[in-house]
Amino acid sequence: MLDMGQPVRIVDLARDLIELSGFEVGRDIDIVYSGMRPGEKLFEEMFTPGETYTRTRHNKVLVAANAYKFIPADLDDAISALIADGWRSDNKAIVSRLKHLLPEYQTSQTYQNGAAPQTQTPAKAKQVPVLTLEPLLGN
Repeated sequence: MLDMGQPVRIVDLARDLIELSGFEVGRDIDIVYSGMRPGEKLFEEMFTPGETYTRTRHNKVLVAANAYKFIPADLDDAISALIADGWRSDNKAIVSRLKHLLPEYQTSQTYQNGAAPQTQTPAKAKQVPVLTLEPLLGN
């Protein structure tokens, strides 16, 4: 695992990218807060409880010393099956496999029923490009 330093707020990253591209937030590009969607998290857990990490000779690279205890023996087969479920768009099977592989995985009833939530466009949106801060998966 890489030691990437302190967490960065996504809105700050978006604002910096817009400004570094020569645009102005609110004039050229708006940032729209669409709210949290089912399955989104405010924080990402980098370590699983019980894992122990040690630094390598490269200060910013860590190794999970006991990761083998957390990796299922059938991981390759499980990932292949998960990919096959994805190709078939079998959302129920995907959720079931994810819960088996990742016991801490949680999803909303919306995703369990196979329907992705819809993002609503603000009623008073300006006629400028919009950067929406949403998850990459689940569209």
